[in-house]
Amino acid sequence: LMNQVRLQGLLVGDRASFEELNGVMEEHMIRPMVDRVYDWTDVGEALTHLASGEHFGKVCLRIES
Repeated sequence: LMNQVRLQGLLVGDRASFEELNGVMEEHMIRPMVDRVYDWTDVGEALTHLASGEHFGKVCLRIES
């Protein structure tokens, strides 16, 4: 609290609704709009791009094992 940390929750639907959504997306070949994909080591650059507000769609990090 001394650092004025803010924790905010996120509400999501149930698993059955999520699976139904995925089925509809697959059936109609709907894909998310991706603006850019960064390597996970470039997270700083990705956050800068996201903060700029110039993106259109998702800003993603590529995580490979």
